[in-house]
Amino acid sequence: MGPEASFFGTASDCEVIGSRLHAVRLTGAVLDEGRFLDVVFEDCELSAAAMGGATLARVLFRRCRMSGLIATGARAEDVRFADCKMDGANFRGAMLERCAFEDCDLAGADFYAARIVAGALRRCRLSAVEFSKAKCDGLDLRGSIVDGIKGATSLRSSIITSDQMVPLGIALLASLDVRVRDEEVAQ
Repeated sequence: MGPEASFFGTASDCEVIGSRLHAVRLTGAVLDEGRFLDVVFEDCELSAAAMGGATLARVLFRRCRMSGLIATGARAEDVRFADCKMDGANFRGAMLERCAFEDCDLAGADFYAARIVAGALRRCRLSAVEFSKAKCDGLDLRGSIVDGIKGATSLRSSIITSDQMVPLGIALLASLDVRVRDEEVAQ
């Protein structure tokens, strides 16, 4: 699709293979159960697009606006999100294998019960991101803002830097329902 191309509506079960989409507007488009193989999305608008149950392999999203993206139950392998605005994106129950999010705004995103294998969220804004019941052992979080994360116990064996220890520690304590009380205890 060329510059300023737009799509509105539903295209469930669509298939896009070996394509480059530049500056395409897919705002609110319903692409559930679609297949995207060897595709580059560059400078595209995908806010509030529904890609539930979609299959993505070897896909690159570069400088895309994806606020409120709905990708529940999506299956993604070797997908890279670079410099994308993805606040409020929903990846509940998604299977993300060898997927990298780099320099993305994921504030308020939802990875509830997602499975993230060999993944990375590097230099991303992860404020108030939901990870409860997710399985993401070994997730690389280096360089990301990790304050206010929910379900931090799901981040077992993650890779972080020393400056992320305190905000992630606070999130872990909150996940464990630990309460800090500084008042004196009567003897």
